[in-house]
Amino acid sequence: MIIVLRPDTEIESAEAKAVLDFLAARPGIIPQVHSVTGTGRVLTEIYAVGDTDLLDPQEVASLPSVERVVRVLAIIGLSAA
Repeated sequence: MIIVLRPDTEIESAEAKAVLDFLAARPGIIPQVHSVTGTGRVLTEIYAVGDTDLLDPQEVASLPSVERVVRVLAIIGLSAA
């Protein structure tokens, strides 16, 4: 799952820490932070790595400073030919 924070949200802010704490409190979930600085904005994403099946995207989206939540689905059994 990818959690995109609102523009220019500092990862050290109380809002971002609330998202990280929420994810870290879930068993089997490891939050990883990735930030990219562009010309007009800092994009900060939090990757929820692990068994995210039990995470409710709407609950995550309701957390402070969350702009968007994207569920990533694994496709198993396909190979490139």
